[in-house]
Amino acid sequence: ANAEPLLRIFELGIQDNQQQAFNVAGQENLTASISTEPGVLAMYAVTVKGHPEQWRFVEIYADDAAYELHRQTPHFQHYIHSTADMLQDKKLTVLANRTLVNKGGLYFNILD
Repeated sequence: ANAEPLLRIFELGIQDNQQQAFNVAGQENLTASISTEPGVLAMYAVTVKGHPEQWRFVEIYADDAAYELHRQTPHFQHYIHSTADMLQDKKLTVLANRTLVNKGGLYFNILD
């Protein structure tokens, strides 16, 4: 298994009449993930400026195992099932690690 941090970007298009419901479901999942899963290092949920229906999730996990564990949690399963009909489209990009640094103590450098 990969022992490096795992980064993923999800691009989601949300149906216009589902914005509020999706926002609530997304917040619940992110809050539960950060507060209960040690392997979830960061989660950012944003929308494209001027396009509130276009969401981007940037997620950083300690490693592949932490991501797989996240996918099995009850809060994630609830989020996936409750929002499935709200989506117009979905795209995943898995990023390659180079250098990751933040003020919270995350430090990873491919050259180390």
